[in-house]
Amino acid sequence: MSHLVTQIQDKRNPYPTPSADGAYIAYVKTQGSPALEDLWIADADFSTRQKITHNKLDQAWDSKTGKMLEGRLQPQYIFEEPVWSSDGSRLFAYKITRTNEVSKHLMQFEVSKQTATAEEIVGQSIKALIYRDESYAHSFFSYDPGYLKGTSPRQVGYRMVGSKVVEEGKTIVDAETYLSYFDPYYRVETTRYWLSEGESGYRIDNMESLQNREVMATLAGDVVSVLDDEKSPPIFTFAAIPAVSGWSNEKIYSMAYQEHTRTLFFTLSRTAGTERTLFLMKYDGDTQVFSQISKLEGAADTSLLIVDNKGKYAAAEAMVNGKEDVIVIGLKERDQRLLSGQITGEPVEEVHTRFWNQETLTYYAHMSGRDVYLNLTL
Repeated sequence: MSHLVTQIQDKRNPYPTPSADGAYIAYVKTQGSPALEDLWIADADFSTRQKITHNKLDQAWDSKTGKMLEGRLQPQYIFEEPVWSSDGSRLFAYKITRTNEVSKHLMQFEVSKQTATAEEIVGQSIKALIYRDESYAHSFFSYDPGYLKGTSPRQVGYRMVGSKVVEEGKTIVDAETYLSYFDPYYRVETTRYWLSEGESGYRIDNMESLQNREVMATLAGDVVSVLDDEKSPPIFTFAAIPAVSGWSNEKIYSMAYQEHTRTLFFTLSRTAGTERTLFLMKYDGDTQVFSQISKLEGAADTSLLIVDNKGKYAAAEAMVNGKEDVIVIGLKERDQRLLSGQITGEPVEEVHTRFWNQETLTYYAHMSGRDVYLNLTL
C-alpha cells in the first residue's frame, strides 16, 4: 500500500483521500506528456480503479503576462484537495483553470457503483453548460465540439426525450436543452447525440440538431413561435390575455415553454392606477386557455423563469424590495416562498437560480463576496 501512495502523490495533493467508511480512495493522478491531471477513485486495495474526469490539452497561457503562448499547450485545468461526502456518494475537489486569469471552483461529482448510462453522460454535459463550465462539458466528448456555452440566451435546463442502442457499445440519445435570458424569450433545442462505450465509459462522438423552437414576445406583446427559422402565426396576441377587473395588462417579462406539453408559463405585469403588480400566468396550447397561477408579492419585475419538467414548480428571478431574489411557486398548490428567507447565517446580497433537477432546485446566493450554491428540495 505504501508503494501505491508514493506512486500517486504530488506536491499539491500529497495524499490519497479515503471515504468515511474506508472502502474507497480518491486521488489526483498525473500522466502523459504534457502532463494531464485527473481525478481517480479506487477500492481501498486498489484492485479496481476508475477515472472520473477526462482532462484535455488546450491553448497555453503565460501566467505572468496573461497572454496566449502561440504553439504551446497546457491542461485545461488542474485539481486540488479531493474530499468525500460523509455518506460516500459524492466527491468534492477544487478545479483550477489558468488562462489570462486564474479561476478556482469547487466541483461536486456524483459517485456510483454503476457505470453512467449514455443518457446520464449527455445530461452531465448539458448540466456543465448550465453551470457555465464549458471545459468540463467538453470532457464528455471524444472530439472537440467547439463553442457550446450560450450567453444570451444561456442554458437553463434540459430533458431527456429518449435513447436507443443501435449496436453493441453504441447508443443514440435525444435530448431537449432549454435556453433563456432577460428578454421574454425561450428556446428549446432538440439534439441527437451519438455515443460509444469505451474503457472509461460512454463518450459523445457526434451530435445533430433535430429541431429548434424559439418562443418570444414582440414589441406589441404578442407571443410568437419560430420553428427551425420558420415563423408561425402568433401563439396568442397580447390583447387575448384576460384582463382582471380594475387592472390593466401592461407587459410580459419572462417566459418558459414546455414543448412536450405545449404549455407556456409567463410573468405579466398589471397596473391599477399607481399600483403595479406581477402575476405568474399559464397558457395551455392545446385548449388555448389562460390561467392565473399566482400574484408575485413584492416583485417589481422578473429576469428569468424556469419550470421543472413535470410542471409542478416554477422559480422566478425577480427584483424584490430592491434586491435580486428568487421566488419559488408551487404551480398546483399556488404557494410561494422567497429563497433569501430560507438562508441563515451570513447576510444575503442577492440570489439567483441555476436549474431544476426533478423536484430539487439548485440556486446560488452571493454572500461575503462569493457565490454559495444551495439546493431546495420540495
